[in-house]
Amino acid sequence: MKSKHCRPSFCVEYSIYIPAGNDTALVYGLDYTQQQKKLINNAIMEKNSNVEQVGFIDSTKKPELQMAGGKFCENATRSAAFVYLNGKKGSLQMSVNTTDIINAGVDENVKVEEAIRTIKEDI
Repeated sequence: MKSKHCRPSFCVEYSIYIPAGNDTALVYGLDYTQQQKKLINNAIMEKNSNVEQVGFIDSTKKPELQMAGGKFCENATRSAAFVYLNGKKGSLQMSVNTTDIINAGVDENVKVEEAIRTIKEDI
């Protein structure tokens, strides 16, 4: 399901993942101010009532996850690892909230479902 709704503001692209039954939105892009992250977080959660947390990644760079609220989130970390590993089994080191380096990965027992491929919306 793709969605595009743009007003004269800025468009964000995100996907929703379901690790362990907790919907997680990952926004593609890290170059947002804290205020913009909060606005994006609130808009995504308002439009998708099933989403419990919002994180920010850039899948073209080194593995990094920034949470909108700045707190560690295991399900968002699992979802980000899934993206960085292209859904394949493996492990990697990831920077989380720019302060922690953690080991994360996907094994044959961890299933992360992608609920919505890509959504582009104006926030």
